[in-house]
Amino acid sequence: MNISKQAGASLYMIMIFLMLFLFAVLFATKTAPAYFDHSLIQDIVKTLKDEPKIATMNKKQIYANIQRRLDMNGIRDFKNENITLEDIDGQRQLTIAYEYRANLVKNIDVVVRFNESVMLAGKGN
Repeated sequence: MNISKQAGASLYMIMIFLMLFLFAVLFATKTAPAYFDHSLIQDIVKTLKDEPKIATMNKKQIYANIQRRLDMNGIRDFKNENITLEDIDGQRQLTIAYEYRANLVKNIDVVVRFNESVMLAGKGN
């Protein structure tokens, strides 16, 4: 058996794999909070759809209700301009569209966009 003919991972290959692994971990730690918050927002939208009083609420009350639920779940950086409420054929469509930005490395940012819509019961004021 000739030892000089044996091959394995060189130091450079190990370093490259380590850097790729660390980049993947960094990427995951920067984007995971966005997906966690979005899952909470999806739950809020789904429970709001099943709210029995939603048909009698006006836009201001619906926005306040959403904001209260966001605050209870620890989502504080959410703005009301990310929420739109439209009347469509006797029903209201609630749309929550927003971006999550996180700095990855120096001047490289990660941008994740979300757009969640749901039809609510009848028109309000």
